[in-house]
Amino acid sequence: MGEKEWFVEVSIEKFARFIKGVERRPEVLRFMDVLRRTSPPLDVVAIASNAGMPEKRGVSYFKWLSSVGVRFKADYSHSALGLSLLLVKHGRYVDNPPKKEWVFRHVHTGAGSVTIYRYPRVLGPDFIVEEVRKVSSNAVTYAFEELFFARPSYEYYWVGEFPSPRLALKMLHDHPRFYVLDYPVNDRPPSHAALFILSVLERDAIIKDTELARLRWRTKHPRRKIAKHLQALKEASVLRGTVLEVPQPTSTRVILVIKAGTHSKAMRVAEEFMKYLYSLEVGVGYDTVFVTLAVRERYAPLIRKHIELRQESTCVDYIVYDVTNVAEERVLPYWNYDPLERAWSKEALEKLNERVTPERF
Repeated sequence: MGEKEWFVEVSIEKFARFIKGVERRPEVLRFMDVLRRTSPPLDVVAIASNAGMPEKRGVSYFKWLSSVGVRFKADYSHSALGLSLLLVKHGRYVDNPPKKEWVFRHVHTGAGSVTIYRYPRVLGPDFIVEEVRKVSSNAVTYAFEELFFARPSYEYYWVGEFPSPRLALKMLHDHPRFYVLDYPVNDRPPSHAALFILSVLERDAIIKDTELARLRWRTKHPRRKIAKHLQALKEASVLRGTVLEVPQPTSTRVILVIKAGTHSKAMRVAEEFMKYLYSLEVGVGYDTVFVTLAVRERYAPLIRKHIELRQESTCVDYIVYDVTNVAEERVLPYWNYDPLERAWSKEALEKLNERVTPERF
């Protein structure tokens, strides 16, 4: 099979519809790139204007992207919320990971289970690691300061045809640098209500503000109330764009854990893979990076070689799973934020949260 047809190995209907549609609408690629740099809630008319196209065309492109399975989610900073991440590679299958309220994603692989946690930076990961050791004595853990959702330029990569992972890797060198890798580190989110709103937007960035108000306050709260919290998220550098979850040519995911040696090298590795077409998310630690890729396992050696030669870094672990084996994904743990103390708590505070009225926020 030729390199050009590599994606035919896995027949995924949504992906086929997506690439055929883009072939008929090449201008939609520029629209997608502008959309990714726009924080929710999304104003499609303004996005079309920024992309240099008539508003009706922009609205049409937006509807088409939704119809072919593209999902829109908030691109946000974990470190600005006071959160860090912990990747745990269990030595066996774990059906119910401990400290479940802090779970970001839990998956099963051919060599055991993997859990990615989000935990408060000020509390540290030890309270989670202690519980993990009770169920997986040989678990391997990696800590990360921030999680980035990758933002490659579709308009740059997609020239005539959808490039293979090998070709996209070669194109990394000349990718336009439109995104600066930096992140603020805070101890807490702007408010409890803002954290709840963000937990909704991380699953659906096109939800209406009236629906957000209904979910939070069980009423159609004035739009200016929602706008106030969204503005606070932007001012705190939490919201930074929109994630476009596009159909992929394979259901396989490969997580590479990369040891860079120094923080500056880790930042360079992360920044490069932020721009790789098949990257989904990039975690950045002091001297360690992890990147989740939407490629088949057979491409892992090629990408590992690229890391070692170009970045002078070492891939210390790689984890392969299928999206059908994602056992659990959870939203931001807003129930572990104490709105009265304005601090993260190790334990869930559901009863306390029920007693707090919206007027406090």
